[in-house]
Amino acid sequence: MSINGVILLNKHTGISSNQVDQKIKKILFLRKVKVGHIGTLDPLAKGILPIVVGNNSTKFINYVDDKIKTYEFSLKFGYKSTTGDSEGHLNKQDFYQPITSKNLLKLIPEFIGKNKQKIPNFSAKKIDGKPLYFYARKGINIPSKMSKIFIYSLTLNNFSLTNQIAKFTVKCSKGTYIRSLGEEIARRLNLFGYVTEIIRTKIFNYSINQCCEIQDIEKNNFTFLPIHSFINLKEIYLDEEKTKSIMLGKYVKCEDSDFLLNEKLKMFNSKNNFIGIGVFTNKMLKPFRLIKFIPNFS
Repeated sequence: MSINGVILLNKHTGISSNQVDQKIKKILFLRKVKVGHIGTLDPLAKGILPIVVGNNSTKFINYVDDKIKTYEFSLKFGYKSTTGDSEGHLNKQDFYQPITSKNLLKLIPEFIGKNKQKIPNFSAKKIDGKPLYFYARKGINIPSKMSKIFIYSLTLNNFSLTNQIAKFTVKCSKGTYIRSLGEEIARRLNLFGYVTEIIRTKIFNYSINQCCEIQDIEKNNFTFLPIHSFINLKEIYLDEEKTKSIMLGKYVKCEDSDFLLNEKLKMFNSKNNFIGIGVFTNKMLKPFRLIKFIPNFS
């Protein structure tokens, strides 16, 4: 039986996303089956991590909609971390002046909308084929890179005046580094600050309360979601003849449609089975990315 689909996993701290992939492969005895994930989480971070299983699913990871994500994070003021989180070396701020929730509430509107953000040195962003943390661990200085991000909302959930710890919820674009966001919040208050906890609570249309645990997978108590449910494209349904042509790599006529030129579409056969992604061009549909599937047309 072919194993394909997406498992919504509640990732815990202390393990990388790639290590989770390998652990799932071991649990499910998938030696020759590809396993990947949508939206990498740092070892410190926890929360929803969609695990993509099977060759007919992993080939579509690059086309999933993970543009918007929601996180909860805690920010401790008065200390600076070499990594931006609790895993780094901490330096206490001299002459620290405690803040109140009013300081934070006044600051929040500045972050809503388009922003530029420094990519952390301790991150998986690759430079010359190697992640930035590779260079950081070896003490190799790499010039800071900036990325464009978008903050849809930033909410202060709680603030401990005694411990000087703020808890936020942020809805943000793909590529937003929560550690950098936390440091920037502190910097704009002329303070040190580092993130002590990161929880991803939502990605695409799925939330953390829909996730299973590693123990559930070990007990075979989990559900595979179809990879196409993570792909935010319009749908097109093909009859048997057109499906056969598409699966053979041929173009098919697609005249009566309102699709845009070069628009990517999710393709389904007459039995509502997902067969891949096609591109609409000049009243024709051409195959773009297909599942490895040989249908029975007899």
